[in-house]
Amino acid sequence: MPLNPLEWNDLLKGSRNYLDASYARSESARPTRGFISFSWPQEELARKELQGWLSSLRHDLMDCALDDIFLDIVHMDGDLKVAMQANLNKSDVVFFILTARFFERFKDRNSDNGLGYEVVEVFAKANIDIIFLLKEGNLEELL
Repeated sequence: MPLNPLEWNDLLKGSRNYLDASYARSESARPTRGFISFSWPQEELARKELQGWLSSLRHDLMDCALDDIFLDIVHMDGDLKVAMQANLNKSDVVFFILTARFFERFKDRNSDNGLGYEVVEVFAKANIDIIFLLKEGNLEELL
């Protein structure tokens, strides 16, 4: 379900405020690069809706908070794992888009679906901010 404009503006403002506050307390430069981590839903209609939502999120975050954000539907060329690793290493902040499918794929430890790799890489990197965005449902149900 798409966010209404007030919620969308609150999301953008909250993300910017978080990043500003985080970097005001540190000696690092303000973040300039981000990475969006998500998981595709299985239904085609839901995939199209999510693609539009992610593209809008990327665009709006670049307008108000960051210089560039890696989103594979925009930047994907060649090997997925190589592209993810290179862009995670260059990123200052990662946005995890939380959905039922995200948690389903995250819990599947037997597959090499890319999602587990992203999470491990992010938490292994010392100087990176993480922002969790709940896209659908409620956290108690998803966990």
